[in-house]
Amino acid sequence: MKTPTLLAALLAGLAAPAFAVEQSISLTQAGNDNQATLNQSDGRANTVEQLQRGDGNRTTLEQRQAFGAQARIEQTSSGNGLQIVQQGSNQQIAVTQLEDGNHFADLSQIGGGAGNSLELEQRGNAASAYLRQAGDLNVHSVRQAGFGGNDLRATTTGDGNRLTVEQRSGGVAEVVQTGNGNAVQLTQNVSFAGGSATLRQQGADNSVQADQLTSRYRSALALTQTGNANQATLSQRAGFSDITFSQQGNANELSATQAGLEARITGTSAGDANQASFVQSGVRVEAEIQQQGNGNLASITQDTVPDSFSGASAMISQTGDAHSAVIDQIGSTARITQSGFGNQATIQQR
Repeated sequence: MKTPTLLAALLAGLAAPAFAVEQSISLTQAGNDNQATLNQSDGRANTVEQLQRGDGNRTTLEQRQAFGAQARIEQTSSGNGLQIVQQGSNQQIAVTQLEDGNHFADLSQIGGGAGNSLELEQRGNAASAYLRQAGDLNVHSVRQAGFGGNDLRATTTGDGNRLTVEQRSGGVAEVVQTGNGNAVQLTQNVSFAGGSATLRQQGADNSVQADQLTSRYRSALALTQTGNANQATLSQRAGFSDITFSQQGNANELSATQAGLEARITGTSAGDANQASFVQSGVRVEAEIQQQGNGNLASITQDTVPDSFSGASAMISQTGDAHSAVIDQIGSTARITQSGFGNQATIQQR
């Protein structure tokens, strides 16, 4: 392999000008155990295009103090590793990792990141991705399509962040967003080995849409939202499904749908004018919610197999004034507890 000589020549050419304009790197590696270290700084519209074909390839790329930097990386084969750091504004990252293997990607966009975008596709088995964005109007797009063991950790700090995630055939996702106007759209179609997701949002006007499909396996989702006017729409279709949630703030909305053999949802809501609506169907379903504040609404609808041994259990606890609670079930246990003035409660068992 003559790759080190090629890289030395490329990096030597980049070292001469202190404030280069429109720097460009194009690198192709074919073979085993290749490594590449690429650096661009103090430039405008810097670009990197890299193609690695072979086993055990690894790339480290840094683009710092740059405006409009672009990185396009494609890795084909097993055991690829990638680390990218972009510092500046209006930056773009597009990464594709193909074929079987334990793909790894560590991608960061930091510093005044107005308009930054990050796209990642991993098609190998047991792929892992660690993503970080700090700035305004950031966009993540991630697709993991391998069999089993996929892992995603994504963190965004700033305003207007948006994250779209798709995981297939077994996956774990953890998302943390801090700032205003954050949005998460998560799809786990993980029928091979089940899936779990942990979503945390802090700020105002946050939104979450999560859909988990795990066939006969278990799906688990944990949601935490802090702020006002947050929205969450959650759906689980699995043999065994579980949702836990916590919302703090005013005018938050939560809607959850579960279907499978066993389904369970539990959580708390603190604030005024919050709404929570649950729909469950299965052999054994359980739902429990606690609301604190004024003017909150809680609704639970449960359908179970007639005359099943386990049946359905629904519990609503509300503290404050002007609450409304509704339970409609084919099941055996329903309980509503309210403390305050002007509250309303309805229970219907069929």
